[in-house]
Amino acid sequence: MSATHQWLVSALSRAATLVPIVIGLTEAVGLPRSSQIGKAMLLLAWILPSVTGLGVLTGAAPNPVMVDFLTGAGQVQVGYVDWPLYWFPYTVLFSIGLYFLATRFFRFEFAELPDGSDYIAPPS
Repeated sequence: MSATHQWLVSALSRAATLVPIVIGLTEAVGLPRSSQIGKAMLLLAWILPSVTGLGVLTGAAPNPVMVDFLTGAGQVQVGYVDWPLYWFPYTVLFSIGLYFLATRFFRFEFAELPDGSDYIAPPS
């Protein structure tokens, strides 16, 4: 969801949209918000929209400001299509890094979500 919305809305509004979804997911599977996996999911729902916003020029407010500074300093012009070429690899690396930080700092109560296979449709 965050990857598709970064073209249209700000990082704060993406995070504000994701947080209730994560709360609903944790409550749907019967987890308290104070569980370790609930905390990790909420934290990532709040941080990842900002991280993925780096990948698109209009994904975060500082991005066009940086382009303006680069242009004013006489540096190379960075266009809308050029921006992901420079920043998308960092977005992927930061996202993977956040995944590993969340899974290492939050020791989950279980290795697999209880009754998680009940929520996934079997392949047809």
